[in-house]
Amino acid sequence: MDPQRPLRLAGSEVGPSLTHNYYRRTTCRICKSPRIHTFLDFGPTPVANAFRERINEPDQRFPLSCCYCEECGLVQVPDIVDPRVLFSTYTYFSSASQPMVEHFKRQAESIRQQYLTDPSCLICEIGSNDGIFLQNLVGKCRVIGVDPADNIATTAALKGVTTVNKFFNPRTAEIVRELFGAPKVVFAANCFAHIDDIDGIMEGIVRLLSDDGVYIFENHRFVDMLRHTCFDQIYHEHLAFYTLRPIEHLMKRYGMRVIDVRSIPTQGESFQIHCARIDSAHREQPGVRKIRDEEEALGLNRVETYQNLARDVGQLQAELKKLLLDLRAAGKRIVGYGAPGKATTLLHALGLGQETIEYAIDTTQIKQGRYIPGTRIHIRPPQTLEVDRPDYLLLFAWNYADAILKKEQPLRDKGIKFIVPVPKLQIV
Repeated sequence: MDPQRPLRLAGSEVGPSLTHNYYRRTTCRICKSPRIHTFLDFGPTPVANAFRERINEPDQRFPLSCCYCEECGLVQVPDIVDPRVLFSTYTYFSSASQPMVEHFKRQAESIRQQYLTDPSCLICEIGSNDGIFLQNLVGKCRVIGVDPADNIATTAALKGVTTVNKFFNPRTAEIVRELFGAPKVVFAANCFAHIDDIDGIMEGIVRLLSDDGVYIFENHRFVDMLRHTCFDQIYHEHLAFYTLRPIEHLMKRYGMRVIDVRSIPTQGESFQIHCARIDSAHREQPGVRKIRDEEEALGLNRVETYQNLARDVGQLQAELKKLLLDLRAAGKRIVGYGAPGKATTLLHALGLGQETIEYAIDTTQIKQGRYIPGTRIHIRPPQTLEVDRPDYLLLFAWNYADAILKKEQPLRDKGIKFIVPVPKLQIV
């Protein structure tokens, strides 16, 4: 495969309808190098979490591709959609996922014990969503959230999480510091990779963080995509798929350094990275060297690595589409389990819709009654399966497969089978 000719994936059931509020980067968002090469191209794609209220309501579609930087190694989406389109009203509520509720409860306690040892300590979370993380620290230390989504910020405030309803940038950082002081910890979970203006975010963090403070962020790893071919994690909100090398490059540029890296089992596999100022007393932990060595052994600086990933994506796409179409041809009924953003990318890449997947069920109330973007697939409450009995459930939320399969054992006992598309296509 020519690295300049990316793998182009199948389109969705509805024809393209491009809109404005879009531009394409021609340089790396971290090191600014123009040597970025596209290896996956999905074409005009619906906004992953823009669930429609009416079946005939048009979708907003924007080009979607994925590339890597020869200089710093960042894997990134160069297709930038106006954040106001993506986040001003948001349908992803973290608290709708019980595994995420438990994860953030554990992480909050771990971070409190390590860094927030006094009730007067302040923690600020960027992209605090509905307060799923910070609610665990209310009353144990001072907390402040920053989130641009009006509906989500309101939900967080009802949980006792004071929330600044703005996009995080240097000016927002100054406002938070003026009103609340310098945080001991700045935390961000699954949002650092959602931001195109990395420089603005880093400038804000450097201005906000106390001299001995720690910036901690969690994000999915590109290594997970590489190992498990989970291409459905690519959508317009996910602008970067990090490895350690570009992160260290970025932190050094802003007078900071990575002091710890921990692998965490969220969104498939993610990592939690702790950073501090270069001149701080924080010591580098053994996990940093471990991740460096692991990633170096994967050949992330070789074009063949990305060529092979593109090949594997194409093969998985073909196998999954054939399985679903063969089942439908045999008269089997298929329903989607979960309606995460990754379902939009998966269905778009396969070119499938309501003629194959009858409907989907999801626990998030704001999604219920709406339609998966780019399709006519209706989203219904989980209770639907109490009276309906499809033959198969396509597990869009495959990253929670173990917990879901255990929880839904009663459905399995009734003979309903689960199709797990990623990391390995299987029927359970």
